[in-house]
Amino acid sequence: MIAAGTEQVRQCELEKEMIEDAMNEIELGCVICWMKSEERNSHLEHGGKECEAQGLTITDEANETTIIDADTFRKQIKYAKASKTCKKCGISQKMCNTRQDAKQKCQWPGIAIPVLMTAIRDPIGRNIIRQAGFEAKQVVEEEKEGWKVYAVWCGQARGRRLWGEMVSNSMWVVKEFLVYKSGERIRQFDDGEDEQVEVNDDTLSFEDLDMDMDLDLDLHGDTLILIDSGTVKPTDPEGREQQ
Repeated sequence: MIAAGTEQVRQCELEKEMIEDAMNEIELGCVICWMKSEERNSHLEHGGKECEAQGLTITDEANETTIIDADTFRKQIKYAKASKTCKKCGISQKMCNTRQDAKQKCQWPGIAIPVLMTAIRDPIGRNIIRQAGFEAKQVVEEEKEGWKVYAVWCGQARGRRLWGEMVSNSMWVVKEFLVYKSGERIRQFDDGEDEQVEVNDDTLSFEDLDMDMDLDLDLHGDTLILIDSGTVKPTDPEGREQQ
């Protein structure tokens, strides 16, 4: 039990370090281009303002009216006190500089909102959000009202802790989506010579899932469940993980 607890703590520390590294890297340039991962350093060519204006304004193609934009969505999120989330940047107070001193500037401004808006329109992101407890299809089907409901959910405190701390639903989504995108960037840009990644044969990566992620997942009759590390594992009919 002690060994298992120690391993869990180590995994949490590694995961938190990955998120901090990702946000530090994003803060150097454009969050949208970092998530697109077209080139390793394409996000460093400019800041995020121009890309955010193009990528985070959702319009109704029929009448060309704006359904939602980043600024409106940001204002719609009201973080619950119990979520322990910085109201300025949307990142956990456990990580934000403002936890130690409210006069301090957030070190990762402008990251959470683009991630949340991108995740809800991404197949993997929608599955992450659905597994976290929100039916992402509401945003597509109900448009403006759907975005409002999503914003309300994002600001609510999550029922389970993250890294030993209470967090908002939005912070959980940010964490999961950045873990996924970080892994995607590693697979795309690292040649494997500098860093060796251990592969567990009974674990399937997102790349192995060539299917609609919004549907219930099934592989050769086995149910699949999403786990926090951004992977899925086969389970038996009663929901137990197969060895």
